[in-house]
Amino acid sequence: MTKNKIFYLGLIFIIGICSLIFRVNLSQALSNEGAQLKSIEQCANINDFDKKLNCLKKIITSKKENKKEKESALSLIMSYWQSKDGESGYLISDLFLDILTTDYKFFFLQMKKYPKEYDNWIKELNELSFVWFKEPPSPLEKKREKLIAFLKSISDLQDDTDSLRLKLLDALIKIKPRQVD
Repeated sequence: MTKNKIFYLGLIFIIGICSLIFRVNLSQALSNEGAQLKSIEQCANINDFDKKLNCLKKIITSKKENKKEKESALSLIMSYWQSKDGESGYLISDLFLDILTTDYKFFFLQMKKYPKEYDNWIKELNELSFVWFKEPPSPLEKKREKLIAFLKSISDLQDDTDSLRLKLLDALIKIKPRQVD
């Protein structure tokens, strides 16, 4: 065999091995990506409440999930809100704000289905999402200002959901974040 043939055979062998490795890594990456998004049932079975909410948030904010899946995830969160106690109220309130800023149309359409819970959340918003228990300085005033600016920038909602936006905007304007020592 000539040196050229040996060289080309070696090159073909290396390309084949690299291609095989690439395919294995690609299939693992794709299966891991799918595994990262859990089902609602898997989220509901997580013991740590903060992790459970984060799991549901991933479903709601995922571009891959369908509308029914997102609605079911929010419905489960609303059931947690209805039976909240202690720290869970803080976590859920902050999650509502995250969902709002991620997909405001979805957020307001869903909140329209839960008027009592939405009103209760707005009444408790100051105490749940705008009290700082850590060392100063508190980032909550900046958070409040960003939310107000965000809500003011929204102009494409229908009247029935825009009224929910305006109610939240009014509450945020009146809120005075506070530091607890």
